Amino acid sequence: IENNGQDIRVLYQGSNCWTSLKRAAGRITYVDDDITRRLEKGMATLLHHNTGSFIRFVRDFVKGSSAYKDKDNEVYALMLYYALFQDRIDRIGFDNIHDALSLLHHDTCAYFKQEIAEIFAYLAEHLQIKTKPIGDDIMPKLELYGCYTREEIFTIVGRQTATKKMQGSVTGVFNLPEHNATLLFVTLNKSDEDFSPSTQYNDYLINEDFFHWQSQNTDSHQNRGGHRYTKQTETDNKIILFVREEKRDGFGNTCAFHCFGLVDYVSSHGDFPMNV
Repeated sequence: IENNGQDIRVLYQGSNCWTSLKRAAGRITYVDDDITRRLEKGMATLLHHNTGSFIRFVRDFVKGSSAYKDKDNEVYALMLYYALFQDRIDRIGFDNIHDALSLLHHDTCAYFKQEIAEIFAYLAEHLQIKTKPIGDDIMPKLELYGCYTREEIFTIVGRQTATKKMQGSVTGVFNLPEHNATLLFVTLNKSDEDFSPSTQYNDYLINEDFFHWQSQNTDSHQNRGGHRYTKQTETDNKIILFVREEKRDGFGNTCAFHCFGLVDYVSSHGDFPMNV
């Protein structure tokens, strides 16, 4: 990558990863089975991470640390598990995620373990943004300016577990009564291919302090959906904004969201949708 001035994502287009490319070039061999095919796919899902805490967790894991079994690291272990294996444990055939992750320490998966180590060394050397925890009282493990897939966010907030995978399409608004929180997912540049006319909401950054957001088409100032925002102070509803520029990057990969953190309701006008 350094010699050719390339973006690391150029190696991960389609179903490729560095390990599978080495095998295609005849440099290495490994068994082709369901697990290795999942690991081949999983390598690309690791490239967006920019939080020092998760990067340190993974680097310690590949070095042989057993800290991934600690209760305090349960969320990070689950994030890594889903990135690598993509499905809940009963469908993969494991008793728990620790058994699944421990496969990386076996000789059969040595090349993938090496690739993970190289990816996270690269990520650590190319961090551009300093992230910081939002706060355990708001959302443990979530970091301001951190970059996350929607699935990782649902893992952090407890909606995706080892035995329950989030299914189906998720709208731009997700309510978490157990946290008294509302998550807003915004894609700034909406293409006709990925968004229908009814979901091409007018969302944009006004300046460094203000963001313009359009609610769902069912929300108004008179109904419960709109009150979630207009009565934020009264209900102490925590609204957390996640933003990405595009749905897919120039390499065809689904883009992750940056956590813009907590937002405060300022004003709004109009109904169905509301302009907030």
